[in-house]
Amino acid sequence: MDFASDEPTSPRRGWVAVGVATVIGAFSYFSLIDAFVAAADGLDQDVVALSVFFGLVTAPFAFIAAAFISRHRSAPLAVLGAMGLFLLVGLPVGLLTPALGLVAGFGAGAVVALRREEEVHSLAVRSVAVALAVVYTLVIMVIAVPLGVFTGGFIPFLAVGFADVYSQRRAEEQHETLRDGSTPRDPQDSTN
Repeated sequence: MDFASDEPTSPRRGWVAVGVATVIGAFSYFSLIDAFVAAADGLDQDVVALSVFFGLVTAPFAFIAAAFISRHRSAPLAVLGAMGLFLLVGLPVGLLTPALGLVAGFGAGAVVALRREEEVHSLAVRSVAVALAVVYTLVIMVIAVPLGVFTGGFIPFLAVGFADVYSQRRAEEQHETLRDGSTPRDPQDSTN
């Protein structure tokens, strides 16, 4: 079976990849959160170790699902890069709070794991979306900690998916503008 393709990935395939990766990532996220809660409550170290083990073992599978389902051109390298970013970004941010570290880590990994069409999807837009997801999770955690922690399990891959939708629409608008030969309309200009 050929996973990589030179043809652009359909939006439907991209959302399937985001959905599957979100579900797998949520299992990993909540297992790791469970380990932090169990350690804070002073529960048996075997419970903590088992939760950490399960969370760390399932994390790569979220990135594997994202890369292979979205037909990333170099899926194995994308998964390795995603895991590296998961640790490189997630651990320092996790010093603030473990939930935010996991959101940042999964989000950073999602940026490189999901297939990106070079002429459409922007790494900058994806990165901003992940940063906004971390800030959003922080705000929700300030308002209601359990709700913020719960939200963090689902938002990283979805943020990257919505960033791609934004990039796609922006590229289509630019293409329409170039095709029509007109200048883009300024949304703040009320004379049009």
